[in-house]
Amino acid sequence: MSAELTPKLTARGSFSKRLSLVLLVGLAGAALYMIWPPASRAQYNQVFFSDNDGESVYVDNVFNIPPFSHDGKTAVRAEVFMDPSGKQFVGYLRRYNTQWKQICESALADVAKRGRPPESSGIFFDRGINSGTEVKRPGKDNPWVPLLSEEGKKVTNVVGPGNSKAVQVVIPNADS
Repeated sequence: MSAELTPKLTARGSFSKRLSLVLLVGLAGAALYMIWPPASRAQYNQVFFSDNDGESVYVDNVFNIPPFSHDGKTAVRAEVFMDPSGKQFVGYLRRYNTQWKQICESALADVAKRGRPPESSGIFFDRGINSGTEVKRPGKDNPWVPLLSEEGKKVTNVVGPGNSKAVQVVIPNADS
């Protein structure tokens, strides 16, 4: 009778070892995934800006807090979209009011003093930041309005040529 029990105990023992090994490999894989995330989870550090009311755009570092000086002109963030035909256009412009610009710049300076990367500041994840964001449609005659106002909602409701609502956000390539 003891000869019959031995294989069962051995099978259970080896199952337990296999389960432990699977769990260990799974945890190691999860840790590696967090340390070296795949490209699809990569952070986008480049965004569009404009220093001529949206007539043209250029790509620069997301941690430039608009408005800021660029080639002697005032630069702001440009939100670029693409219509169904593939044509890109500036849907609206974005900047921060004086108070939030100071908060953002202070947060970036603080993490830089501690030798940490800018993205560790978390400033763009602060829920209050939208209260200090202003937007406008491209063009010199269009006024800046608070993002969270009724006017701001209209500005950020982007439609393409021919009132097409099938527009897509354009994100600059990391190579740009």
